[in-house]
Amino acid sequence: MEPSQERLEKRRREDSGPIDGSEAEHSAPITRSTTVWYKDGNIVIQAGRVQFRFYKGILARSSTPFSDLFELPQPAGEPEVEDCPVLVIHDQPEDIEVMLQSLVDDSYDTRFPVSYKTVYSTIRMAHKYDMPTLRSKAIARLTMEFPDTLEGWDARAKGGGYARIGDVETTDALFALISLAHRYEIRRILPAAYYKCCSKMPELLKAAEPTVDIEKCVPFSALESCFKGREILLESHVEANYSILEGLARPQGNVPDCMSRSDSCYTSWRNHGHEEGLWKSGREVKGLDMWEQWPLVLHLCETCRHYTEECLTHSRERTWENLPQYFDLGTWDDLKNRNY
Repeated sequence: MEPSQERLEKRRREDSGPIDGSEAEHSAPITRSTTVWYKDGNIVIQAGRVQFRFYKGILARSSTPFSDLFELPQPAGEPEVEDCPVLVIHDQPEDIEVMLQSLVDDSYDTRFPVSYKTVYSTIRMAHKYDMPTLRSKAIARLTMEFPDTLEGWDARAKGGGYARIGDVETTDALFALISLAHRYEIRRILPAAYYKCCSKMPELLKAAEPTVDIEKCVPFSALESCFKGREILLESHVEANYSILEGLARPQGNVPDCMSRSDSCYTSWRNHGHEEGLWKSGREVKGLDMWEQWPLVLHLCETCRHYTEECLTHSRERTWENLPQYFDLGTWDDLKNRNY
């Protein structure tokens, strides 16, 4: 044995322990799923050391690969469990459990929240086994959280669109779902997803040990786009606020019939703007905040409040329209016209 080979053999013996991973897996007992084992099922799916009893018909209707597979004659002497043929597939048991439950369980409908890991598994399995209906349901859930219209964004922000992905605001979920969108070409959710990351950038950067490995999970280009887009959003937000400030100024302002004495509306917007950190670097991105989310307007007279509401509404509409371009994603039409 050559020295290099000898060292490799020694390293392998030291690292492997009494049995290696494959031997350990095959020595583990086979167990039945506690969630997917239907007594009237007619096929047993085995993933790893876990078996699931399910229905051929549902799998065949949902997936072309499964449909084609079930058309093949079953060789004699193949293993069976309770008179059901056993189909061994090389996937993680957790992914198969999510896939099968999604096909029959109403709790996986978009009306009910699930974890981001469930969404990730659903997309991955739907892609692998060509399940367009399952994929469409998962994408519908994603677009509810990351809308491609301002109306959808507002509905989600107002609480009328409650969370369909329960942990979507976490660091791990945001980065994992961005990675998912890149990997499976679900790009229409990226502008809203990037925006969420930008508005949480300080938290994301300070996350000491995120579960998701950022460098491996998210393309570097995505991280770069988030940083670039955040700077543009901050700059445009400051410009919008300065524009409102100029409009409130007297006598050259845009509100000649201001109901306050002297220039108190102008002063209030300027002073409270400083208190709210509108002009500070490192603040949160607020370009898509609705008018109701601005406490500053409470310090204005009715006339100036109406003027400010119109300005903020137009500003956020422009921000939304340009959001994909801020992140180098093209236009909304480009994203919506892509097949996925």
